[in-house]
Amino acid sequence: MNPKFLLDHTKALDFARSVVSRVENEGAFVSFSQHGEDVLLNRAFAGKSVGQFIDIGANHPVFKSVTYSSYIRGWKGINIDMDREMVDLYGELRPDDVTLQLAISDSASVRQAFLIPGSTRSSLDKDVGLSYTGNSSFQPKEQEVQCVTLMSVLERYPQFYACDFLNVDVEGHESGVLCGIDFKVFRPKVVVIEAVHPITRETTFHEWDHILFEAGYTLALFDGLNAYFVVNEDLPLIKSLSLPPNYADNYIKYEALLLSDALLNN
Repeated sequence: MNPKFLLDHTKALDFARSVVSRVENEGAFVSFSQHGEDVLLNRAFAGKSVGQFIDIGANHPVFKSVTYSSYIRGWKGINIDMDREMVDLYGELRPDDVTLQLAISDSASVRQAFLIPGSTRSSLDKDVGLSYTGNSSFQPKEQEVQCVTLMSVLERYPQFYACDFLNVDVEGHESGVLCGIDFKVFRPKVVVIEAVHPITRETTFHEWDHILFEAGYTLALFDGLNAYFVVNEDLPLIKSLSLPPNYADNYIKYEALLLSDALLNN
């Protein structure tokens, strides 16, 4: 490592103590998500001790999770993922949630998916899946998966119609997910959707944002990765979602807390 990035051991310990102190003594929010999604959602729903969420493309129950911070403060949700290993982990680490091994689309069918176990890159999109072929970091394997609409899931678990936020991270299949939702009867207050193509890194709004606009949602923020939409019945929430996570949110990344704790207890 370049020496200019190295701290001496004493300074590293001081930094680690400050991180732990901010959490234990100053009430800093611990962010588990990849891009600060949970920081924004915590800001939007501040003080709400009981709530509900649905996470499509949920991946790991803790690491990079948009919903784990909600879960540990008492919220309940539905987590949906195609990866059996991830689904089993939810059963162990988040037993109070409903977790389903499914793919969400615009109709019920069995489809070929491109699975990359343990990663966030699994996709129903053929172009996305095939693009990873030959990539030493990702080795996709084709596998048949059961696809259903989100509405069919809600028919089984109607208590989640009163959902506070919906998170969608499906690597190129956003339109399929949204087309299978009847927003006349299912109206989450906030919808968070990854809005950057997983390969080209270009924005993908034009492919599906009209579905949300026509359903009565307003774009509150694009943070460089995700688009945040607010239902028109709750437009005051836009103010809470209009800025990306920043210092005023008083948050610590979970990875920083984890490394600080390991350094102090080594």
